[in-house]
Amino acid sequence: MARLLRPPSRGDFEIAIICALSIERDAIEALLDEEYETNGFSYGKAAGDMNTYTIGRLGNQHVVLTYMPGMGMVSAAAVAASILSSFERIKIAIVAGICGGVPRTTDGAEIVLGDVIISTSVIQIDFGRQYPHGFVRKTSGEDTLGRANPAIRAFIGKVSGRLISERLHEKTNVYSTQICAKRGFSKSAYPGPEKDQLYPAKYRHKHWRQGSCSICDSCHHLDDDVCEEALKKSCEELGCDKTQLIERQRLQKALSSGPDENPIPCIHFGRTACSSQVMKSGQHRDRIAQLEGVIGFEMESAGTWDYIPTVVIKSVCDYADSHKNKDWQEYAAATAAGCTKAFLEEWRSADRPTQDISEIPLHPSLLIPFRRDPDFVDRGALLDKIHKRCSVQGSRTALVGLGGVGKSQLAIEYCYQVREQSPDVWIFWIHASNAARFEQSFREMADHVKIPERRNPHANIFKLVHDWLRDERQNKWTLILDNVDDAGFLLEANPLRQKSQVSDCEGTNSARLFDYLPPSLNGSILITTRTRSATLSLVEEKEIIPVNPMNEADAITLLEKKLGDQRDRQDLAVLARELECMPLAIIQAAAYISQRGPRCSVRQYVDKFQRSEKGKTTLLNHEGGQLRRDREAKNSIIITWQISFDHIRDTRPSAADLMSLMSFFDRQGIPEALLRNRSQTDSNYKRDQRAQRNTEGDDEDDEDYENGNSASDSSRDDDFEEDVLTLNNYSFISVNVDTTTFEMHGLVQLAMRRWLDAHGQLERWKQQYIKNLYTEFPPGEYENWVKCQVLFPHAKAAVSQQPKREDSVLEWAELLYYAAWFAWRRGQVAEAEMMSIKAMKAMKKVFGPGHEKTLNSIGMVGLAYQLGGRWQEAEELEVQVMETSSRVLGAEHPNTLTSMANLASTYSNQGRWQEAEALGVQVMETRKRVLGVEHPNTLTSMNNLAFTMQVQGRNAEAVKLMEECVQLQSQVLGGQHPDTLSSTAALAQMERAAGT
Repeated sequence: MARLLRPPSRGDFEIAIICALSIERDAIEALLDEEYETNGFSYGKAAGDMNTYTIGRLGNQHVVLTYMPGMGMVSAAAVAASILSSFERIKIAIVAGICGGVPRTTDGAEIVLGDVIISTSVIQIDFGRQYPHGFVRKTSGEDTLGRANPAIRAFIGKVSGRLISERLHEKTNVYSTQICAKRGFSKSAYPGPEKDQLYPAKYRHKHWRQGSCSICDSCHHLDDDVCEEALKKSCEELGCDKTQLIERQRLQKALSSGPDENPIPCIHFGRTACSSQVMKSGQHRDRIAQLEGVIGFEMESAGTWDYIPTVVIKSVCDYADSHKNKDWQEYAAATAAGCTKAFLEEWRSADRPTQDISEIPLHPSLLIPFRRDPDFVDRGALLDKIHKRCSVQGSRTALVGLGGVGKSQLAIEYCYQVREQSPDVWIFWIHASNAARFEQSFREMADHVKIPERRNPHANIFKLVHDWLRDERQNKWTLILDNVDDAGFLLEANPLRQKSQVSDCEGTNSARLFDYLPPSLNGSILITTRTRSATLSLVEEKEIIPVNPMNEADAITLLEKKLGDQRDRQDLAVLARELECMPLAIIQAAAYISQRGPRCSVRQYVDKFQRSEKGKTTLLNHEGGQLRRDREAKNSIIITWQISFDHIRDTRPSAADLMSLMSFFDRQGIPEALLRNRSQTDSNYKRDQRAQRNTEGDDEDDEDYENGNSASDSSRDDDFEEDVLTLNNYSFISVNVDTTTFEMHGLVQLAMRRWLDAHGQLERWKQQYIKNLYTEFPPGEYENWVKCQVLFPHAKAAVSQQPKREDSVLEWAELLYYAAWFAWRRGQVAEAEMMSIKAMKAMKKVFGPGHEKTLNSIGMVGLAYQLGGRWQEAEELEVQVMETSSRVLGAEHPNTLTSMANLASTYSNQGRWQEAEALGVQVMETRKRVLGVEHPNTLTSMNNLAFTMQVQGRNAEAVKLMEECVQLQSQVLGGQHPDTLSSTAALAQMERAAGT
């Protein structure tokens, strides 16, 4: 519907709204869609006109809002006369505001506080004669207000019909809710059903506590007085008996619905009574209602009736009895204002020219191809942020996130919320995945709003829609551009038409489709996309709202909505974590479980999901559950991501290679240094060089790793940065705060590996991952702990990634050996056992049982068994290693001595002190001779032997040996080395035991 232009003169106004109270006026002003007298412009008024006006647009009508200087019919008559002196073409006056109400209509329907009454006629109940026996109202034709004019009677008859009255009912609630949401209108909110209190008509408002007031104590009949003080006090203060309250069915329903379910105000059509006196008597109220058939009491409409055709639209703020108070006035004013706007949107002041009904523009509506999701989960402040950004005139906002993260679902819910809050806003959904669908959506828009010339085969449909959107006479609009994953077609010359046909947009010769999205103050644009780079060609960085996976609480809520809340929350939490709180994956899983229930439970799904990668892939390839996605979109999250990966592979193969490599690492803290090398080069030279530096005590490599600079600055080439940017733009990876490590969703890694497997590339990238990690992972000594700590999670991820090629298997086994070494030094039993056993099995297969590397790996398993207290198993392995090493490598080989030392340690832990001491002395003396007295292994032997002596009660010998050990460790290793600190603490304990 075209937006109304500001009328040029006062003679163009036909509707007046009259309010007696400031709260009534404020509520109407809050709903004005436009105020006309701004920036110095004024319509003025006639000489002698004492009224004050607010002039503007309410819905689809130009209105004149005026305020009365006081309540009552005299004041209303003066205002009405003055209105006509300035606005001579006024055809209808709406007397809007608050009134007293009868508890039930003439046909028995309940009226509760906040309900709206629209008058079918008005009677003046205080115009008549007072006789000794009572008051008699005048009813002769010349003494009554008479009937409303035929146009108003016909219109009231129309809107009171079921079809339109239901529409009024809905819109009244929407508009009054809008008022409550505005700043300064907090008191306009619904007070609560418990405050809606109706006493029997005969139950007086007086002091009920005997002895508190002599006047009230004597009040027993209708004509008896109550004291002045009682008239000013509340029911609570007077002690009115709440057991006397009349039960109302609508209020009982509201009370049982909970605090968030407020009853929607009803609209009642009927006769209203006008009087110069405020009705505050339940018995008089009921008598007049019975005699005259009225349902509401107010004080102004009779004053305007003789001047302007009048309709009363007032909301019930009390029951016109002595118990009335002001608690409901602000809320009633809001519902009356909402009904006034809804009522006027149905008003037609004059016939329109006859035209083809198919070409009549529709009322602003929702052109969106998806139903609202009843299971939608509000994700914290995300929707609020969207509302805030999109409420700015001419705004452009983009939702950016990984495929399946819920961007389109947020946009759908936003559309429906806008529709509820602002029914006069057009909402259009544009499929923007490619140029053809973009054009199709524009044609649907043109048909929906009935743009002339749209069926002309030579017309430029983009230009027609562009001009309509730009026309500020139209209603406001919101445009959703969904799935703008490739903005290229929007920024290139229109591929669908010849340039000559699409020129002259914005007064230029540009033929880009993007130029047909006008930067109009009349509307806003919301974009959904997976790629940040596509977004930045359409919006600025500050206009981007990142959409991340749900938090765990929201993910569990979504599962409960999809599966029912009878499921075990602990199982739901596990499932949510396994699915990384990704909405599309959650919906897939819920659909799978629901379709196979009751034979498939959440626990069974989780078990199958955790069993293997193949099981994960099978479950995540299941398409189902998501009905609110574009027809071209896949409901499988695996396929959704793989489609994006195909696009990256086509447009930037090196970025696809980087993502292939990253898919094998632990999902968090992936160091840049492990990603630079993506070729199949041999890594032995680099590892040998690093091993030499470790032997020489050069810890520069660790310092580089701690600072994130393991790769040299010269290797940070532009290609790598561009690859990172590409993957980050697609939300496949994120760059951590330190800027040198990356993160990647575990499910994305799974999808990537499945793609590699399907395309025969899995083994290639697995080998490269092993090679890069093997090259960088150092021995597990203290000097390397910083670097080991960074790399250890990625080594753990390698446990399940054994390659097939023999040379890669060797690298894999050595990687696990070094990782097990680090785990053992840090006391991580499970990891040390698991990694060392796998390394041992692989070494045996590659080298055979007698190879030095195989023996080292067997020895590491023995150390892991020691750490876990499995002494017998540790002893068996250590004896095997010692005997084989002695035979193959020699009795004094460092590895043979290490195996002997490990066996001595096992003897000690079993309480076999003499055997431990004999072997320990042999190891220590041999190491002194072969390695030197200051070698770390020699010092370790001294430490172990001192413990063995102490346990046997030889404290003096133990102290002497440990003193020598501590002195040498401090010199060789440093005072802060863990071995030095451990020996120092042991020495102190030994000295206390020896009494020295």
